[in-house]
This record gives sequence, C-alpha cells and structure tokens, in this order.
Amino acid sequence: MRALFVLVSATAAVLSACDLGHDDAPDRCVPEPPLGSALPRETFDHEWVLRRTVLGTESGASTLTFPGDQSALERVHWVVVGDAKRLEARRTGDDSLVAAWDVMAFIDFVSHRTNLWSEPVCVADVDDSRPPGERDYLEIDWSKDLAATVTGLHVTAPLPSVEPVAGYSTDAFPRIEARHRPDRSLEAITVPADVYVELADGSADTIYIQIGLMRSPDPEPIEPLALDVERYGYIRSHRFWDHIARDDGTPLRYRERTIRQIRYAPIPIAPLDSISRSQLDGTLSAWNDAVAGAIGALRERECLDEGGTSIECARELDAARATPSFVLCECLGPGMAALSGMLDLSHLTWIDDARAESLSYALPGIDPVTGEVVQGNALLPRP
Repeated sequence: MRALFVLVSATAAVLSACDLGHDDAPDRCVPEPPLGSALPRETFDHEWVLRRTVLGTESGASTLTFPGDQSALERVHWVVVGDAKRLEARRTGDDSLVAAWDVMAFIDFVSHRTNLWSEPVCVADVDDSRPPGERDYLEIDWSKDLAATVTGLHVTAPLPSVEPVAGYSTDAFPRIEARHRPDRSLEAITVPADVYVELADGSADTIYIQIGLMRSPDPEPIEPLALDVERYGYIRSHRFWDHIARDDGTPLRYRERTIRQIRYAPIPIAPLDSISRSQLDGTLSAWNDAVAGAIGALRERECLDEGGTSIECARELDAARATPSFVLCECLGPGMAALSGMLDLSHLTWIDDARAESLSYALPGIDPVTGEVVQGNALLPRP
C-alpha cells in the first residue's frame, strides 16, 4: 500500500523542451504532463462539478450505507488558502465548504542544463526564488478529504463523530484516476474521501467513499431531443452535441455539428457473459436507434429547407446512425470499482429485485445550472 501522493513526486525533474533564459534570472518553463499530484494553478481558475460515491464499509455492514450510493452533483469553485496550505472546493452560490485537501508544496519549474553543451531540461526550482503564493504549480495530497463529510449520502444512522482517513491505492485496487483534455490539461479526476465514523451505540466503522471531480460542463444550453418522454425522458437530457455554436456565438447547423459519444460502463464490475452482453448491447442499441432517429429527422428537415432533394436528405438518417451516441465501455476491470467515480463515465447497473421487470433509473448526476445529465445511472433487471 502507498499513499496517493507518492504516485509521482512533483519535486523530481520533469523533462521538457524549454527556451533558455538569461543566466542572472531563472527562466520558468512548462513541464510535460503528467505531473502526478502537481497541477498548474490555472487548473483551479475554473468551476468544477463534484459528486461522492460510496464504495462500501470496512465492516461490510449494509445497515449504515450501501455500495453505489451517491450524492447529488454540485458545482464548486476553488480557493487556495496559502497560509493554511489547503485547497478547498466550495459550493458555488453559498460558498460553503464541500471538500478540502492538503497542499504539500507550491512549485515553480525552471530551465536547467548541466553544462554549456547539454539540452535544457525543465526541473523543479529548488532555490524557491518566488514566494509560495506566486508559484505556478501546486502539489496536492489527494489521499484524504479534510472536510470529512457524508452530507448528501443516504446514511441511515446518526454519526456523532466523523473523521477523515487516508485512502490507499494498490496495483490491484487503484483509488485515483485522471483524464486529460487534448491540450493535456486536467479534465476529470477521482480520488478517495474515506471517513472513520462513530455511531451513537458506541460502535465504529470506516466508510469508503470516492469523490469524482470534473470541469463544469459546457456553458452552452443543452438541447433535449424530441424523444418519447415516457420511454426516454431520462436520456433525452444528456448532451448529444459536442458544440451547438461557434466561438463567436453563431449557431451551428445540425449537419455541421458533431455527435458526442456518452460512455456507459456495467456495474458491478465482472467479466461479461454472452447473456449480459446481449442485454447491454440491446439496451444501448435501442437508445441509439431513438437518438439517431431524432438527429436524422432534424438534419433531414434542415436539408429539405435548404433545397436538398428528398433522396439526398433521406440519407441523413443513415449518417446519424453511423456515429452511435451511447457506447459500452468495458474500461473497468476487477479491482477497479473506485474508478467508477469518474464523472465522465455513466453506469448500467444490474439489480436483483424480482419486481424489476424493465429498465429503470436511479438518481442521475444532473448539472444544477444547465439540467444536463452529466452522469447517468440506468438500472437493469439481472438476466
């Protein structure tokens, strides 16, 4: 076992091509990611969304909480408390504390070469030439959420005491995962937020919790598709387009828009047999047929309105079907349950309730500003 912050030491040298500066002043540079627990300060200039997911308890008791329980999705902004060396996620709106982590170091990276003929490398500035509050990178200890809260989770008993405990990662059971944008900036991350709790009867337990964090969804409004509300009222609030407008704000025509793919992963994690795979494929296929029909109809109508022939415009349905909106993601293997906390991954969950005869839905992660379903939770009767 090891704490998360030892995954990669941000104080080690990170290679990058950099321009050499003057000899009398350090020339700051941009290291090549990934940087482990060190992140550019600008990462925290953006609004993010946050959600907690329960993995289970140390005792295995199901009376306190249950695996898969989730809080509502919240928008948060970041506050870097320099004197306290804390990074805080605060709820947008009332500024209340939602989560917090230790800042282990404030770091600059500078160009350095070992001799006149060597290529410059980008290394941590060991001379600390600038005050901590002015440095460009923060090294975060993601192993422990200092806020230590179960607020928003369905905990069934009073908890007189809740204390944070560090979450540990092993090769067989990772507790941290990060995804990056094409420009290599951080897009989403999931980290442990375990708590040690004492109950009113004097007993104690540890609740294993995962926090999912993701940059706040696109500020563009979502455009729900014209789907049957009774059958598809849930999925129609996903975001189906990468963008609906250009950078200058002018709307994109339907045939100019690219279809966004939404990943659903089977939960609990287990190798898929032929029956399970058939059920999952059938569910996503039905969703994709409905979405493709709605997108194809919009594009066909646009084509006709712009003078296209009926034969030409009828091809828009086939074009829409060529890019499925929903894809089955077998990206979680055994021992990777914690990584289901990633907010860019929706869930297809099997339930054993004999009353469950058809598809239903659990509490989705809904953006409180746009109404977008960011993380879906579809419930399937076990085959």
